[in-house]
Amino acid sequence: PQDMVITCGLGHLMFCFEAVAECPAFVTELVNFAPDFAIGLYKAAKSKDFDKVREYADRLSLYDRFISDCAQRRGALPTVLSPASGGSEIPLYQSIIKSAMGLVGLPSGKVREPMENITAEEKEELKNVLKRMGVL
Repeated sequence: PQDMVITCGLGHLMFCFEAVAECPAFVTELVNFAPDFAIGLYKAAKSKDFDKVREYADRLSLYDRFISDCAQRRGALPTVLSPASGGSEIPLYQSIIKSAMGLVGLPSGKVREPMENITAEEKEELKNVLKRMGVL
């Protein structure tokens, strides 16, 4: 219908590709700790500035790789979700978001069991990732 809007639920991971097909928006955890980054990606994709989109995607790959590396270090994490819906990163990414919020100076906290909080070493690694992304 005319009054229904479909957005990209896989957020920043897929919006770069879906904006070309006139997808109007996306949902992303980046707004919790890097809103300027998320808005910059949105504007670049909507204006079809693919050189800029690639710059954002390259910087974003650092964050995505960090999440994957944290998950791989832990092995199987408890989740009620199917591996098809996101894999082993799902139960961990909330802790990463909370840690990133703390690193940029926003109120955050710890996740509750059965989820895991990232370690002090991983928090330092995340800090370096956010610096390299231009968030810090």
